Amino acid sequence: MTDRQPLLNQVNLVVLALSGRDAAAGATVVAGALVKVTVAVLLPFMVLARRFSGGLLLGTLAAFALGAVAAVAAFGLHGIDLFAALNRNAAFVSSDSFPNEIAHLFGKPGVFPIDHDLLKGALVVIVIHLLWRTWRGYDWVAASGWTLLAIAVTSTWLLAWYILWPLPLAVIARDRRLLVATLAVQAMFIVHQTAPLLAPVS
Repeated sequence: MTDRQPLLNQVNLVVLALSGRDAAAGATVVAGALVKVTVAVLLPFMVLARRFSGGLLLGTLAAFALGAVAAVAAFGLHGIDLFAALNRNAAFVSSDSFPNEIAHLFGKPGVFPIDHDLLKGALVVIVIHLLWRTWRGYDWVAASGWTLLAIAVTSTWLLAWYILWPLPLAVIARDRRLLVATLAVQAMFIVHQTAPLLAPVS
């Protein structure tokens, strides 16, 4: 029994180190989400990939509790009313968004309320599929990147930096298709923005 004790001690130290790293990872994602809410996309994929690690959940909950207290102290209850802000932004339509341009391509004047519902439904289906694949062993970094890319493409309120969201994840993900798709979307956006500058002046 004494011969096994050093080995058991080392195993316990490794478990504690991994738990601490998971807790720090969860807290970091929550801290990022408090700055930009889209960072929260990473969290469910991390949780699934780590099979609901206790350290990850503990770090996430602790950081969320601290962030909620700080937000309420600084801004009152409006500080934690993220869903209202997200719903408000989702109702906007920018002329540069992919849904708006596709609507014009098919002869429609723009995006209608029913289109918002269809786009939200498509995004939900994509996210559920990626969550299922992550549970089956797919790279959670790539799944997070695909989700961010899907949000940018299906959003009717598109700003230039939205298409940059998946790029850091695409660079480090094991699925190279994510990088190709991200660069392709960025290239289309750049062409769309610069094409009017190259049009001949009548």
